[in-house]
Amino acid sequence: MGLDITGAYDRVERVKLMKILQEAGLPEWMLSFIWSFLTDRSTDMKLPGFTSSSFWVNMGIPQGSPLSPLLFLFFSMPIVGAACEYTNPKVKIYPFAYVDDTYLLAVSDDYEDNCKALKECHERIMVWADSVGVSFSPHKYHVMHFHPPRHRADAFKQMPKIPGLEGKKPESSMRILGVEVDHRLNWREHVAEVGAKVNDKMNDIARICNTTAGPDMLALRQLYITTVRPIISHGCGAWFIYGNKKVKWQISKDVANYLVTIQNQCLKIVTGALAGTAGRILPKEAYVEDVLIFLERVATVQRARALDTPDHERLRRIRRHGKKPAEFDHHPYHALDHAAISLLERANESCRDSKVCNISPSMVRKAMKKIAKQDSEQMSCRIWNRYCEERDPRHWHRSAAVMDKAGWGPHNLKRYRGLSRAQSTILIQCRTEFIALNSHLHSITRCDTSLCDCEAADETVFHMFIQCELLATARRELYTVLGHQDFYRMLSEKPEIAADWAITHFDIPQFEYAKQDSRFNSVESSTSASPPLNVLDELKAVIQLCLSSTCVSPTALSCDLIQSITNPPSQPRSANIHSFSPNAKTFFSQFAFFLLFSPSLPLLHPAIALDSHDRTFTPSIQPTRPRISTP
Repeated sequence: MGLDITGAYDRVERVKLMKILQEAGLPEWMLSFIWSFLTDRSTDMKLPGFTSSSFWVNMGIPQGSPLSPLLFLFFSMPIVGAACEYTNPKVKIYPFAYVDDTYLLAVSDDYEDNCKALKECHERIMVWADSVGVSFSPHKYHVMHFHPPRHRADAFKQMPKIPGLEGKKPESSMRILGVEVDHRLNWREHVAEVGAKVNDKMNDIARICNTTAGPDMLALRQLYITTVRPIISHGCGAWFIYGNKKVKWQISKDVANYLVTIQNQCLKIVTGALAGTAGRILPKEAYVEDVLIFLERVATVQRARALDTPDHERLRRIRRHGKKPAEFDHHPYHALDHAAISLLERANESCRDSKVCNISPSMVRKAMKKIAKQDSEQMSCRIWNRYCEERDPRHWHRSAAVMDKAGWGPHNLKRYRGLSRAQSTILIQCRTEFIALNSHLHSITRCDTSLCDCEAADETVFHMFIQCELLATARRELYTVLGHQDFYRMLSEKPEIAADWAITHFDIPQFEYAKQDSRFNSVESSTSASPPLNVLDELKAVIQLCLSSTCVSPTALSCDLIQSITNPPSQPRSANIHSFSPNAKTFFSQFAFFLLFSPSLPLLHPAIALDSHDRTFTPSIQPTRPRISTP
């Protein structure tokens, strides 16, 4: 049962708090400092256009100070003390608290006994609350009955007979210190909550970038590692039970797969890879360890850091109580402690080998993180090698990402260093061969044929770089710059050159506006009838030219503009408007959006996109990234 204190900090009586601190043995100078911290506080209120005069706030504990939670813990210790003093031969009460969040865990063989014990324990706490002027809000309490994972009976519906809980029902999950704990401890609710939080964070990141513009891949990767992965790993030492087959009550396979899906969705945004790209390739190319390996590493380090604490030994005694040695050995947390103990021993040995006289706890923690990171690197390498071996017999042609002889390692990240967003996007699409070329488009039923325009072979990345006759002249220029004709080398050793060449000659509309930054950029080098790179500027010039004429109405301007683009004149005008040729690549890739914000052009709102598939202007809405669905 989770308790709720009304206005926790504001309800603290400072005189009684000082008495508690004095009884705890704090020295006089510290008591004087704390009293000065609590008294003679003033504040003012600022609203738009108004600032109040200062007024005194001599009540409770101030918010926002790191000292405030510590003071409140001293003040609220009697809550935990009252619960610990409660005795019942049938029920054991385990209280725990963090600042103003207090929980009572009742353990027995009967749910009714638990409800009765919680009621009696709550009455003891209310006696203390009345004596110090603290009030609770029972209507905000959370009550949950745990059930064995394979328990088939109906859930217990009764509640403790506490005033304010009438009409409420037990909950299926509770949030405890940021972790969603469900009544069967299968952690589905928590992982679903993690997915929702990650999705919101990645939507925020997606607002500052797209596949061809914005921060480069390394910056987005760093943003993902520092802001998104901590959301995934929060409290994983408690809920991530996975890996060792001998450990009971592990998270289910579908929950583990959902965690993998969460990271893969994130890495597609980070790298610019297309949907359907193999989930094993993305972590390797971005040099981001598999999410299950990452969680295993973080959870093991968390457990290892807790081994030498008094709380760990207390929890160990609780887990051992009433169990036979064989049963205790199979307890999931006890079994997982073996890996944590091994990590701690290796860290201590590493510190001793460093010949440092005084080994501090911080040195041991750093050694644990370093060793755990090395273990995860080895595991990632083994998983990648196994993936390549299993994939070999099924595919006659392997992508450059799979053919990389160096395999897993930080060299993959160096490949993308210094590349623009467009360069890194087309590079990973070339290396994975999930790219808007006919071969891939045909495999996902987005194109009628897989053949290249030269009709000699399927239009693949390899064919475009090595075989296509239509690009023979352009390839000679590429080979001259590279100094070789090795397909796998050109996508690994000098990726910026290969990326520029692909942007220029693959004629994928997604990268149309990135051509202007390519070293191979020239109108003659393109094999498509796509518009020139300055089409947006020319379109704006037409609009400005029309707006400068007072005799042209917005409606006539809109119709004239559409007709000018859909039916270009045979003779060149002062500002040429080009139309897209029908092409499956254009249909598949993102449209070229012309954002027109002039208030005098109502017919051009919202953003309009030219779909080359039917050569007509159609209202379009900027595509949004798919939300991650819960399992």
